[in-house]
Amino acid sequence: MKRISEHTIEQYIRFSYELSTAKKEEIRKAIEESAEAKKIYEFLVKYYQELDRLSDTRTSIISLKAFRYDSKEPGPVVLAAMTSEQKKRSLTTKATLVSEEYKTLVRVLEKEADHSLQFHVISGDSDRSRYAILSLVNPEIDLVTDQNGKLKDVRNLSDLNWDSISSILRVPVMLVEVDPKKTEAFRLANQESVGLGLHGKTLEVHLSEEKTRFSRMLLVQEEYSELKVINQQKLSFELPSVDKECTLCFYE
Repeated sequence: MKRISEHTIEQYIRFSYELSTAKKEEIRKAIEESAEAKKIYEFLVKYYQELDRLSDTRTSIISLKAFRYDSKEPGPVVLAAMTSEQKKRSLTTKATLVSEEYKTLVRVLEKEADHSLQFHVISGDSDRSRYAILSLVNPEIDLVTDQNGKLKDVRNLSDLNWDSISSILRVPVMLVEVDPKKTEAFRLANQESVGLGLHGKTLEVHLSEEKTRFSRMLLVQEEYSELKVINQQKLSFELPSVDKECTLCFYE
């Protein structure tokens, strides 16, 4: 077995989503078969667990405020030759929700043709965009972005008063890659144990702590995603396939 570097093990722990399935399997086998690699892996897991616990920079909940544009500023120039079809396909800014402290914003765009909305999370820290949840306070709605921080074709929210709505952005505390056929227990950064069980296409997730600090859990498998509010110690997700890896995202 080819010797793997400490950097590769670190990437496997922190940024496994950047690796292919074959590469992750290669690293996993190398860790299992090498006492030295296993020792490095266990040290780095504990190190990052403690780092996440102590670090104030990896915030998981970001308060947002509506940014109000000056209505006196000129709008975009519309050419007279622009066709009505082009206008129907155009997008307008419905709202901009910002956090100056964390240099993060959410752009809410409206498609003029059907009044559907799009959400784009923009941040200097890419981890704040990946599978972020925009939680509206009133009404209580969770809007989940994809791995690029985008969500499109959202209906029936155009009439909300976006200038005054309260909202927060939830960033995943941890993302765990899961092979449904290898449902092993693992621990999160705050030492909570998580158990997995597969029954047909139903993936059961068990949280050992009776009072968990997590409020939500997201399952992602390719284009499919499902969000659950954590109100009990056992959650069930219906998988489209048991032959493909999925990602579990945990939120406060």
